[in-house]
Amino acid sequence: MNYGGKLALPGYDISVEACRGILNRVGTDPGPETAHTQLSGAIDQVLGTMSSPAIAAALMDLWNDTLHLHCEAAQTRTSNAVSGVGQAVSAYVAGDLEMAEDARRAAVEAPSIELDDVKSF
Repeated sequence: MNYGGKLALPGYDISVEACRGILNRVGTDPGPETAHTQLSGAIDQVLGTMSSPAIAAALMDLWNDTLHLHCEAAQTRTSNAVSGVGQAVSAYVAGDLEMAEDARRAAVEAPSIELDDVKSF
């Protein structure tokens, strides 16, 4: 059994180490939050130079009703995916450990033998 490498389960070929590395990179990537912050800043900058109240209102509506909403949703979906896949990988490892322990116990367990052809004097 190799806890850091590939674990064998019929139909699965999972590299636990690779999955955890990817989850760590995605979970700590500041990109989506940074992009959201930068887009918000750009909207604020444009609003600060806007001379038309109607266009400013339309831009605010676009930000509030669409852009901000989609940025938040993308960040939430990413966070939920990282959490869910992390839980699945942990369950996969725990299941593999449980199966290994069950196999070890079965291998060292004293057999129960019933003798039915015993010879005696």
